[in-house]
Amino acid sequence: MLADWLASASRGDVCEYARGDLAHARYWRVRRRMMDEATPDLDGICDAGEDAWRLYLAGRVTLTQRRLGKQNFAYLAVRL
Repeated sequence: MLADWLASASRGDVCEYARGDLAHARYWRVRRRMMDEATPDLDGICDAGEDAWRLYLAGRVTLTQRRLGKQNFAYLAVRL
């Protein structure tokens, strides 16, 4: 999803790649996987965060977030 957006995005365009609490989701996905439990409820937000991080490291986007409520955030990628 994020890669598709990036292909046609112009400099300064913004994409919300995830919504929720990414830090909480990543913590619990690691904990559950250590106990050999499936994590389909956490995989979507965690995978989106990892994709966004790779694009950030490649210098393609900058990452930011907007608080929507308690433990609820909009995660945003901004095209560089």
